[in-house]
Amino acid sequence: MHSKLEAEIKNVNQAKGSYDVVIKGQIDSGIKEILVPIWSAKDQNDIKWYKASKQADGSYVVHMNIANHKYNRGTYTTHVYMYGNNGKQHGMVVDTTNLPDIVTKLEATIINNNLDKGTYDVVIKGQIDSGIKEILVPIWSAKDQSDIKWYKAARQSDGSYIVHMNFSNHKFSTGTFNTHVYMYGNSGKQRGIVLPLTKVSVNSVTDALSAEIININQNKGTFDVVVYTKSNSGVKNVRIPVWHNSNQSDLVWYSATRGGANKYKASISVKNHHFNNGKYSVHSYMTNNQNKDFGIIVGNVNFVGTYNRIEMTNVPWISQYKPVFAPWGCASAAMAMLIESRGIHVDLKYAQDTLPMYPANKDGQLGNVYTGAGFGFVIKPSGLVRHAHKWTNAVYNISGSSTQQIIDTVLNGQPVLYYGFSGYQVDNVRNHCKVIVGYKDGKFKVHDPLYMRASDGPGSRGTNKTYSRGAIHWITIAQFNQEYEGNAITIK
Repeated sequence: MHSKLEAEIKNVNQAKGSYDVVIKGQIDSGIKEILVPIWSAKDQNDIKWYKASKQADGSYVVHMNIANHKYNRGTYTTHVYMYGNNGKQHGMVVDTTNLPDIVTKLEATIINNNLDKGTYDVVIKGQIDSGIKEILVPIWSAKDQSDIKWYKAARQSDGSYIVHMNFSNHKFSTGTFNTHVYMYGNSGKQRGIVLPLTKVSVNSVTDALSAEIININQNKGTFDVVVYTKSNSGVKNVRIPVWHNSNQSDLVWYSATRGGANKYKASISVKNHHFNNGKYSVHSYMTNNQNKDFGIIVGNVNFVGTYNRIEMTNVPWISQYKPVFAPWGCASAAMAMLIESRGIHVDLKYAQDTLPMYPANKDGQLGNVYTGAGFGFVIKPSGLVRHAHKWTNAVYNISGSSTQQIIDTVLNGQPVLYYGFSGYQVDNVRNHCKVIVGYKDGKFKVHDPLYMRASDGPGSRGTNKTYSRGAIHWITIAQFNQEYEGNAITIK
């Protein structure tokens, strides 16, 4: 059997910059593969080696496109190399093919100007040598372009492109609008034109709103929603519902603040939605002065960060035994952890000496902090907050908070002092103050003042091994719920 190789170029499409190479060949050891190098540049810097595909009739084909050759136009050279299974090869020069420059053209017209609704269309026809990548149409009316919107034109079945302008996308501005058109080729080339000024008025639209999402901060889990309104009777309020959970269990209605003649803004944060990441849904509602509501779907924001874990390194561990020995003084020691986390020094001796006591204070502690003489109960949260105000008014009472609210407070960077059980627990009375300083994976990190050293581990203090967990330890939410009965304070 003799080796044979023949090839021809077919289906040349100068407009699209493409052609096919059809190959027929045979070789004594059988065809292993056929490779087809094609290039136009003299230094071959746009060369591509195509691997031919076998067709049902036994021939091979390659589909060439200038997209694979830096969108270069001009004369293309095509070679074909056939490789046998025994390593032999056979090659040939096919031919040169001219794919000449396509004249770049761009034209556009404005049609369907609706003076009742404040809309018009922009129809665009264009061609460019490398093919059209996209067409963008910026439209605005304000001199400072503050109401500009860049529309991406949609391709129609006849090959033209279209943009639908609506004044609601331009802060409900009316008057004279500027329209530009920019066509971008696949090679990076662009062509632009300026269309005639267009007069836009609105006769039939009395109430409407539009909105955009801006300032997305993935690190902090925040974004802003800006709402633009139109209402002949005036705007009573603008509200923005945002939620993460599919059942809307974390739905929050944000009240937007007015920031201009018809502009409102609200700032959204994951801290108001249990610090969850993932997709957030955003709607917007306007109530006019006739108490009629109008709503739109704004869009979605996808947060990819991790926001539901924290370990506060600014909260010191403080003992109720050293340097001040106060075995019944857990409240002042725990309170000092909160206050010192904000850089405010607490004199522990003074804090223990001046702790509000019962019965002089109805919410004070019953029993001496140093000797335990007459001990009945620890100071109540309201009394401890009042005591803390000797150093800072940033401490406040959050008693009654749910476990989820405690989690949210901690994730917001606020240590939480809660009332629970101690390593000496013998009953069900929550007479011990501890501080939550972290949260992750369904667990709280806790500072317990009932130890001599921060390094003291589980069982090193007390007689109740269940609650003698060490000076610094982690507990599950289930363990926390066994202790927590609703009494807690925190600091801003």
